[in-house]
Amino acid sequence: RAMASAAPKAKIVAFEPLPLCQPYLAQVAAHYPGVSVVAKAVGAEPGTAELSLRSQVDRSSFSGSGDTNAELLQVPVTTLDIELAGQDVDLIKIDVEGFEDVVLAGAHETVARCRPFVVFEAYELDVLRRVLAFFDKVGGDYAIYRIAENGALRLLADHERQDDETCNFLAWPPHRPLPEGLRVPASYKRP
Repeated sequence: RAMASAAPKAKIVAFEPLPLCQPYLAQVAAHYPGVSVVAKAVGAEPGTAELSLRSQVDRSSFSGSGDTNAELLQVPVTTLDIELAGQDVDLIKIDVEGFEDVVLAGAHETVARCRPFVVFEAYELDVLRRVLAFFDKVGGDYAIYRIAENGALRLLADHERQDDETCNFLAWPPHRPLPEGLRVPASYKRP
């Protein structure tokens, strides 16, 4: 909703594999003409995948570990390259509980062609390293910034996460200058 309000003329495509969340997104999309919802997961290749629906819905993921009481759902999977083929893409936001690199693997052509901003989460260092490897492969000219809790951007040095203050990152495309003092507004704090 915040993105649609901030950029009312933008075309926003939201991907949501959880049937429980799709009606909410459809309600949001109904109020913003540029928003569409695709009832699929995104990944490295199209097909189906098993999603663990956990009691805390925002922790649901494709990871088989964790909650033994999780309900398992078969969900359709697409790729960003398929869904966004031929479209201009300025921003990709990824929050998929540890599978950010898998989503990016299915967006290689889109990222190489459009050079969008990419906002992503990486709670674990191995996830961050895999995402950094993607950007090196697609053209190592992206600058990677940590988004601090106060919204400040800090250049990620030596491809290492140096503290636990943040799990949010921004891949900044090389052809766009970084505005002085840019801050990313906080959206919420995760419990």
